[in-house]
Amino acid sequence: MQSWADWLFFEHPRRAGETYLQHLFQASRISVMLLGAALAAAVHGVVPRAFECTASNAARRIVRDVDTRLADGTGGHGGYAQDGEAFQAGGGSPAKSEHTVDGGGKRA
Repeated sequence: MQSWADWLFFEHPRRAGETYLQHLFQASRISVMLLGAALAAAVHGVVPRAFECTASNAARRIVRDVDTRLADGTGGHGGYAQDGEAFQAGGGSPAKSEHTVDGGGKRA
């Protein structure tokens, strides 16, 4: 019988191919990126010329990072989706949009 502590803290990271601490680090890293994107989007809402592409670029970066980790087996969610549907590598990546900025800061 599985303990409640194992179910609550360790089962999901184990299925994702990570230790508890690896999972904590990755989830914390993504949450910091999301927080930064949310703050940039809030400022952008008030001052439209500020942070024009920051939130959308951050969202694409997060999806790309998670897709890469899922596809190469270095973490993510071990090939399963939360709703039970099968994962397809790259399937959730958004298409290139007007907000894409190249390395020189110009719209691509």
